[in-house]
Amino acid sequence: MRSATAATVGSALILAIIGLGCSERFFTAQSEQTLLPSELAANPEKYDGKHVNVRGYIVLGPEARNIADSDEGYNDRHGACLGLDGPEAMFTAFSRHYTQKISGIFRRKLCGDNDVCLYWCSASGIELDMGSRP
Repeated sequence: MRSATAATVGSALILAIIGLGCSERFFTAQSEQTLLPSELAANPEKYDGKHVNVRGYIVLGPEARNIADSDEGYNDRHGACLGLDGPEAMFTAFSRHYTQKISGIFRRKLCGDNDVCLYWCSASGIELDMGSRP
């Protein structure tokens, strides 16, 4: 009887440890979720200054460095659109395409108070990581 109780307690302990490991991996996966620009624009206070992963429709060109939920969303002047900021080398070629993930720091306001920002579709945007490739 005593060995059966010890085995049951041991099994419960092992399951608890495995459960903690799984829940930690689940929490990490949740915190690394990839968001749409509209999700960031809807909650700017929540994400301001935080590292985020974003997916969507990218438009890069001489006067455009933006990401929207979709091509249709980009062409809708009331749709959620965010500016993209990063090293100039990231923006040398013109492109319009979907990206599964870029990452960087979300800023409620990319431009300074005295700056003129000509190529971003909104004041909010992403300061891209060096490794991000739109």
